[in-house]
Amino acid sequence: MELASLRGMKPSEAEASMRILHVVAEADSTPPVDGDRILGAVAEKTGAMTTAEGPIDLDRELKRLASEDAKRLTMRAALAIAAIDGKCTADEHRLLVKLDAALGGGLNLAKAEADWIARMAETRKAVAAVTDGFLHEVGRASAIAELSPQRYEALLADFEKKKRELMTKAIS
Repeated sequence: MELASLRGMKPSEAEASMRILHVVAEADSTPPVDGDRILGAVAEKTGAMTTAEGPIDLDRELKRLASEDAKRLTMRAALAIAAIDGKCTADEHRLLVKLDAALGGGLNLAKAEADWIARMAETRKAVAAVTDGFLHEVGRASAIAELSPQRYEALLADFEKKKRELMTKAIS
């Protein structure tokens, strides 16, 4: 499934998906910053807002997902968020079990979690390499006095873009 095809998702489904994914991100007692990048990648592709205001009624949000594409994307992104830190906690697993049952996926969750943990490990490595490149470039430019505020902003924007692209690729 290509994330680009989800641009046409109904706004109510996109919003419901994002609210569900916020619940998944909050299931880990120490949600990683990269989980926010996954939320951002999904939001960018669906046109949804990245923030979730107010309490979230998970059962209500799950019922708002009508299309198979919305259900698949939500489950894929939920697995990615749960696995981004290299493990799937008991709370995250229980939540994934609930999501899978509600979305009708019938996944082998043990295998899916293991696959996503491995996939996200590669993504974390790629993000670390991009981070190292950013820090190296900032250090180099600082050392030769070529780090103007505009140059720094450009480097930072490129760095954030690369991380978003890696997260988008991870869930595509």
